[in-house]
Amino acid sequence: MNSVLINGNYSVEDAEQLLQSLFRVKTEFHQARIESLLSDAQDISDSEKRLIELQSDLEKVLQGLRKAECERVVMHARLVLEFCPAYENA
Repeated sequence: MNSVLINGNYSVEDAEQLLQSLFRVKTEFHQARIESLLSDAQDISDSEKRLIELQSDLEKVLQGLRKAECERVVMHARLVLEFCPAYENA
């Protein structure tokens, strides 16, 4: 199953705002997993690592946008869902 999340031509400012919003939502998801009483140690560790990756990725993307010598940027983002059979965590 596929869905187009972003497909457009944006000002650098709008692109920056959109990217910050997307990364913020993903960051909040992982922060909630860390704070959840239902998360096990591996889930927490995975989320902590992912938070660091997200912060680094966002910084790189924003630096690239700010260094670009253009007024507009084309962005594409597609969501791809792959359905897997149920499994149990070890």
